Amino acid sequence: MTWDYQLHPNINLFVEGKILETDARRQQKTAAEILKRLQKLPGIILADEVGMGKTFVALAVAISVATSDKGKRPVVIMIPPVLKNKWPNDLKVFSNRCLGHKGTLVNYDVAETKLEFLKLLDDKGKRRKHVIFLTHGAIYREKLSDKWMKIAIIQRAIKGRRNADEVRKALYRYLGNILLLQNEEKKDSQIVKKLLDSNTAQWKKILVSSGIFKETDDDPIPELVHKILHHKMRSSFFTELFKDLQESIPRKQSKHFDTHVKNSRIKLTEGLGEIWRKSVDSLSIKLSLLIFDEAHHLKNANTQVASLFRTTDSKGDVEEVQKGFLSGIFERMFFLTATPFQLGHHELCNVLDRFNGISWKGPNTPLSGKEAYMEQLKTLRNTLDIAQESALRLDKSWGELQEQDLFVNDQQFTDIEKWWSIVSTRNSTIGSPRVQLVLTRMTDVSSKLKKAEKLLRPLIIRHLKPRTINHKSNIPRRITIPGNGIIQKSINGHDGGLNVDSTSLFPFLLAARLTALTPNSRPVFAEGLSSSYETFRKTRLKRVKELIDMDDSDNQIISSLTPRQNLYLEEIDSFLESNKSMKGELHPKIRATVQKVKDLWLAGEKVLVFCHYVETGRALRKYISRAIKEEIRKTARKKLKCSDNEVWAELERIGTHFEGSNMVLKRVSESELRAILSLYPDLEELTPKLLDVLIRYMKTPSFLVRYFPLEDKQLNRRTFIKALRKKDSSHMTLHKIINDFLSFLSQKCEPEERKNYLEALSEIQPGGIRTKDILLTEEEEELGDKNPEISIGNVRLVNGSTKDFIRQRLMLTFNTPFYPDVLIASSVMAEGVDLHLNCRHIIHHDLSWNPSTIEQRTGRIDRIGAKVETCKLPIEVYLPYIGETQDEKMYRVVMDRERWFKVIMGEKYTIDAHTAEVIAKRIPLPLSVAEELAFKLEV
Repeated sequence: MTWDYQLHPNINLFVEGKILETDARRQQKTAAEILKRLQKLPGIILADEVGMGKTFVALAVAISVATSDKGKRPVVIMIPPVLKNKWPNDLKVFSNRCLGHKGTLVNYDVAETKLEFLKLLDDKGKRRKHVIFLTHGAIYREKLSDKWMKIAIIQRAIKGRRNADEVRKALYRYLGNILLLQNEEKKDSQIVKKLLDSNTAQWKKILVSSGIFKETDDDPIPELVHKILHHKMRSSFFTELFKDLQESIPRKQSKHFDTHVKNSRIKLTEGLGEIWRKSVDSLSIKLSLLIFDEAHHLKNANTQVASLFRTTDSKGDVEEVQKGFLSGIFERMFFLTATPFQLGHHELCNVLDRFNGISWKGPNTPLSGKEAYMEQLKTLRNTLDIAQESALRLDKSWGELQEQDLFVNDQQFTDIEKWWSIVSTRNSTIGSPRVQLVLTRMTDVSSKLKKAEKLLRPLIIRHLKPRTINHKSNIPRRITIPGNGIIQKSINGHDGGLNVDSTSLFPFLLAARLTALTPNSRPVFAEGLSSSYETFRKTRLKRVKELIDMDDSDNQIISSLTPRQNLYLEEIDSFLESNKSMKGELHPKIRATVQKVKDLWLAGEKVLVFCHYVETGRALRKYISRAIKEEIRKTARKKLKCSDNEVWAELERIGTHFEGSNMVLKRVSESELRAILSLYPDLEELTPKLLDVLIRYMKTPSFLVRYFPLEDKQLNRRTFIKALRKKDSSHMTLHKIINDFLSFLSQKCEPEERKNYLEALSEIQPGGIRTKDILLTEEEEELGDKNPEISIGNVRLVNGSTKDFIRQRLMLTFNTPFYPDVLIASSVMAEGVDLHLNCRHIIHHDLSWNPSTIEQRTGRIDRIGAKVETCKLPIEVYLPYIGETQDEKMYRVVMDRERWFKVIMGEKYTIDAHTAEVIAKRIPLPLSVAEELAFKLEV
């Protein structure tokens, strides 16, 4: 007998309208290949780029194993806590859409503690789960809080003890007080006695008869735990706990009774927790498969997960998978990560090392055997060491290239790709000695990387996104627009960074001078100044970590400044404070971002803006809101031919025409919208809610000035049809946008998902962009959802301080055609978030020193099923930077690093001013070189 699972015959990952057929074929082929490779290997990594559907590949593998396992054992999928809703939702979609009409009903549940996990493993019959989602940290973090488990451990501690009668009687009387069982004892005053005197197998029946449990509840004590407590753990394990019981349990009521109870609770909690840890470590079970999402966090035991994914709970998962609680439990492991080569090659091997934690005993062990796998890893490490050394030599030689090396036959090349195509031709002797050395290094590194690739191929599968919208098209899937491209009318018009006008130049000159004086430190003051004036001012008042919203993980040295150096910052601060021309909205990059967002909004587009400085996020929300408000006023005044004082009243008057039964516009709009809704009979019962959402959106000033022909005198069917036919800059009419949304709800959403979308849309106020709104604090915004006098604007900010339910709500609503139109976010929205259905424009207002962070952010709108696939126009990725400042150096360093990451795994880098200066001046590595040297690991 061997570990031999085939792809479930009913699985079909092509769901029309949800995924391209080519993507579905790739996913299905990948799932089948993973199952095939796992026959021989202990584990495998799927490392597809962000947004390529790794989740559905993993679910195909999981269901194939779980539904055909002879022992009916569940597959365990470990997931980040913030994805505990997303993964189950995706499984529902998978079960209903990808398993065909004969698909098996898939049972699943989520465990957030070790006890919940054990209870799910204990389920029998119809309650048995095919898949158990286990949140990161659940195994490592275990503070025993379950009252029934505490009673079970106490029961075991007093079992068979001499002189236990007195303790037992005290427990009958006072354990309820200690364990806070007052509510349970109201239903059955003898419940503690009944449980202590009964086998744990009878506890559920007792608790049900007492009205404390329902028949549908799990057994309070899993059979697995009962066996451990009573058959695997000797009485000596419980000796200390029994002594604690003897010493701490009160024997009678007294004036100090409450103090005694409190002290007993504290002492018992410690003792019970220790027993609990020892008991579950004795667990002996075998499960078929562990799937681990975000597996790059397993590179070492001390990794902390970024933004919302950042949690100290995850740091123990390494030991638990390899040598702790989970060691020897799973027959195979399957890891998911989008960033395997941003790890150092030693860190990647450390992740592959975790596969040693499988069960190497029994008939289902990998065909290769443990010793062979260990030797395979050893060879891989050595080969990667050699390849890395060769890549570093190439990096050094490339860094020595100079501008004069770009001359060929007295012609200077500014296009690096063209230059490289000439000097790199076979047997070429063109170029300087430095160029010839680079060519020699290239040959060497290419051969060594190929050897490493051959060893990686069995262990890692990686697919890259196509560079065009589809295989039949030459239209690029993405266009990157750096620097001043953000202010150009043409996306091809950029030719450098954003300019700083003469009235604003002084602070940037001082910042550059101070950067030169502190070459060995990261110039956060200069980065802050390039982000916004507001952020720079806060550098004078707060510590750096308070300025950055949890998404800048480049833990680099930020040196203290001398008093003389601080004078520069004081001078800049004074200039910004006193000079009226230095208003926040006139900051070069703020002004460019605000203008681009406003223009895109006016053209009917949604925009996602990323920044990691807290103050910049707040400033952007304020200035974008103000700009849109002004555009609404200006456009409405022009179309309505009224005065400034009359604009808002007029817009409100037109909005009221969507209300009231005697209003023509209400009757017309409802009639037309019902006609669209009638095409989706399965949404019939949701029609009233959908109509409400649509009408609420359409009567807002934000909608009216962009779509409605306000210049028409009559508000009738003709004007409403004009609005439905109005196109956004993606060439999509409002009619199509609404149709696509309804089609999405009908064909791609499960009933619970539809409910979530409609609830979120109903709870978030569309509102006009009003002065009152842009001055709201985040707390006031949350109150605003319950306060009809406060309208929440279509420009929203999400950062680390945004409450989770607000964040979840905005994730849903931004993914609809409705509100908000603009989302400003930190990297709390950069992983595990889908924002792609109605947005194809992203602005990285603040860059990150780590290219993978930028890729993760962009991946929010570049996913399977994204708007780009519907409208057949590219995703536009804006990377604005201020020319001839630290901002431009940062851009050039990040772009250089992005390409070298494909060659030098896990490049260790510093971001002090001197290093940034050196790297920014390097000759850029041609993209063709980076792609040629990158590992090819696709199926």
